[in-house]
Amino acid sequence: MRELRRKLFKGTDDEDAHEHVRRVLEIANLFHFPGVTHDAVMLRVFPIILKGPALRWINRLSAGSITTWDLLEKAFIRKYCPPFKTAKKLEMIRNFKQEMNETLYCAWERYNDLLFKCSHHDLNYQQKVHLFYTGLDIPTRRVLNSKGFIPLMTLTQDLMSIQVMAEHSHNWYDDATIRERINDSPNNVDTKKPKENIHAIQASSRIVKGHI
Repeated sequence: MRELRRKLFKGTDDEDAHEHVRRVLEIANLFHFPGVTHDAVMLRVFPIILKGPALRWINRLSAGSITTWDLLEKAFIRKYCPPFKTAKKLEMIRNFKQEMNETLYCAWERYNDLLFKCSHHDLNYQQKVHLFYTGLDIPTRRVLNSKGFIPLMTLTQDLMSIQVMAEHSHNWYDDATIRERINDSPNNVDTKKPKENIHAIQASSRIVKGHI
């Protein structure tokens, strides 16, 4: 209970209802109480980890209207993750663009964060890879294509290629060092992308050929 109550849900716009449910289930599923059903546990536990407007909402539910965890979860999601919020998150995923001076690793991490925050996006793996790839700038796409055209690879191959190059980019880069070099350069020219691309190409040459 102490772990559950470390992060209470209030129902503000910046909170993720799906993430909150997932967190509660991860903790609650670690324990089993003989003779007590999962429904009974969740119906008892869930109200305790709400506060403010969210707690008032659940207390105002009609008596006897919620008798199972499934009903409570659906009511909670309808209340705090209505269709317009889902549509907004999906729009952010579909319109994903690599930011200026953003490394491949940072872009990949940010993109996966968007997917995580919208776990009900209903996008298959091929669509997810396509949206990420098309959102990258041209130099980064060229790097990813250096050992094979990403859109023509199998799912396993393109994911491996992206992950290997992204990790290599991360291992070779220290953002603070790069910013310092850029600021100290005579013309304040951004040298981050070219160097990242060189290291990523070197990484791609070390990917097992059987996977590309």
